[in-house]
Amino acid sequence: MITFASTLYVSDGLKAKRKRICHQLLREKGLNNLYVIYVNEYTHKPEILHSIFLRQSYYRNHPLKVIGLAENRELAMEYVARLIGETYMQTGDIILEENVNEC
Repeated sequence: MITFASTLYVSDGLKAKRKRICHQLLREKGLNNLYVIYVNEYTHKPEILHSIFLRQSYYRNHPLKVIGLAENRELAMEYVARLIGETYMQTGDIILEENVNEC
């Protein structure tokens, strides 16, 4: 089950297609040039995953809290680095507490 953060990060190249991408991810369709940034349910830390992997049965049975969408791994890594830095400056830790709503 995929849920999306209320403040979903979307890289510039994907902003116009945001709703369509979210809809496709909810229907378990992986996209070739899409990286999903999500919060790990056990560690509460951000991780990056290519959207093709969302087709695996594991993700049907485990919740995935998506906090960002990026068109390539480099942009995803830049966002995660910025997010960790901001969270650490505010809380002194990199554990994320994220409000989750549908896209």
